[in-house]
Amino acid sequence: SVVSPMARIFSCFALFASAAADIVVSRTVNSLALGTGTLSIEGTACTGSDTYGSNDCDLNWGSNYTVDIDVNLATDIVAGHSFTVDLHLDTFIPFKFTCAVCGANCSISIPIVKQDVTFALPACPLPAGPLKMTTTLALPATSPVPIKASAKGKVTVNDPTGATVADLDVKGSVSPSLQASKKLLEGTIARKYFVNSDSNGHYGDPSAGCMADEKSVQITGVAGDVCTPACAGTTCPTDVPTGVTATPICALQDTAGNKYCILECTPGQKEDTQCGTASCKSVQGVGICTYDDTVHPERAKMIQEINSKPGVTWTAKAHPRFSTEAPGASKNLLGVKGNWGVDIREAHKAGEIKPYVPSPHVAKMIEADTLPASFDSAVAFPQCAKTINDIRDQSNCGCCWAFGGAEAASDRMCIASNATLLMPLSAQDVCFNSNFDGCGGGQITTPWSFIKSKGAVTGGNYGGTGAFGGGWCSSFSLPHCHHHGPVGNDPYPAEGAPGCPSENSPRGPKACDSDAKDPHTTYGSDKYTFTGDTHFGTNVKYIKGMLVEGGPVETAFTVYEDFENYAGGVYKHVSGAMAGGHAVKIVG
Repeated sequence: SVVSPMARIFSCFALFASAAADIVVSRTVNSLALGTGTLSIEGTACTGSDTYGSNDCDLNWGSNYTVDIDVNLATDIVAGHSFTVDLHLDTFIPFKFTCAVCGANCSISIPIVKQDVTFALPACPLPAGPLKMTTTLALPATSPVPIKASAKGKVTVNDPTGATVADLDVKGSVSPSLQASKKLLEGTIARKYFVNSDSNGHYGDPSAGCMADEKSVQITGVAGDVCTPACAGTTCPTDVPTGVTATPICALQDTAGNKYCILECTPGQKEDTQCGTASCKSVQGVGICTYDDTVHPERAKMIQEINSKPGVTWTAKAHPRFSTEAPGASKNLLGVKGNWGVDIREAHKAGEIKPYVPSPHVAKMIEADTLPASFDSAVAFPQCAKTINDIRDQSNCGCCWAFGGAEAASDRMCIASNATLLMPLSAQDVCFNSNFDGCGGGQITTPWSFIKSKGAVTGGNYGGTGAFGGGWCSSFSLPHCHHHGPVGNDPYPAEGAPGCPSENSPRGPKACDSDAKDPHTTYGSDKYTFTGDTHFGTNVKYIKGMLVEGGPVETAFTVYEDFENYAGGVYKHVSGAMAGGHAVKIVG
């Protein structure tokens, strides 16, 4: 009767190790007072070993592994024993939980995807003594985390007194298997039809016509479409278009059970030529080659004008995000309202802000043109590099004006106090308590007026991510999103996709978050403000002087319609009207 529960607990720990770090996992045992022995996985799955058994393992979802257990428990394991897992996913996303070692199920919620996982643990007690047996570790058919992510951290086991009886460092990575990706894509075909035509191989652009055995398919949540042949069992045609290096796989299935082939690619490659004239799109961690939708004629005309104009220092290309829309489609993403230059002048007339007057030392540098040719606030003020380098995520909400202000104010507060006030000021408080519709846009003068008159509480990124983690008064409440550039290992949904909707402004916080920690638990007493004036720079040299003297500043800049087509090079406005304004923090 001892063998069965012991086998289950060792199998559960082995399964957890692979689920937390997924297919690739390694561990370092720092201390182990529970007993002695080894846990070894037969075969070639693990390339390393030590006195505790197999290590440096590469496991596959849906596979079974033979595990040899030869251990000797030094003491009984009872209901009071517990284990704690403290990991960070993709370096900064915290994943921590504690469960009993025996006598209860362990239920956890996986970050990012918010998926609940429960696994059974054996009954208590587990008596001391030897155990030598062979069991099977059966990994589930699909990953519980349908994204690619890394994991690194610590696993500890404590006895009923709270003493640590085991301490391990673990690291690894998680990736959905090909089989998992096939399941994820089942039933996602949004439209399909036959277009008979000769083509340069299978998997071509539907706009040029598909082959007789293909259908033109658009996959829900993936931009563009592609010609898809039916699977022959699990086999797919291999005559791909010229220049394509992506791999044909049988990975689509419609609601009727019909299966189709696609080209599998690797999202996020810097030089993306694997799909030929198509592009690699990411859907839940899997790459699929599709051809971008037809470019809007006005946008096509603009792109041709930019690329044919002599002396232009950048390249234009239709971006899937805007390609089907006329120029100016980015307007709803730009959160600085109106003319911020006029707004600054009006605030100056009203006495709310004043022109920057450099100190005598910096004034001499400006006059002699001896300001540093290169300047980085994080290098100049290293004691505050943690906040200066903290990049926050405004979600799918037009509150750039609030983020730029909250971040720059956090930096300047740290610098002015010589790092005695090293903490993030809350963009949640600034965005939604200084403006009734913060997601709808604002002005860059507003954060500074609000912080000076009302004060801002502390608060970091959504879910306690980022350099400062959680425990602050009011962290940002809207979810992380993928915003631009290659997807790479970014686990977050794109703007407008499920999980990252266009956000309405929530009500401004009036109390601190439930997970806030002392001394940041009371909204009214967690306010930070400043005395003196808010300054604005009247020219580039003065802005540089402001950076040298006091650190980062907030600014807004004009976004023109042609920037929606930016594909590389040094951008300069060439064509199109003003689309709106965007606020950022200048650090150097």
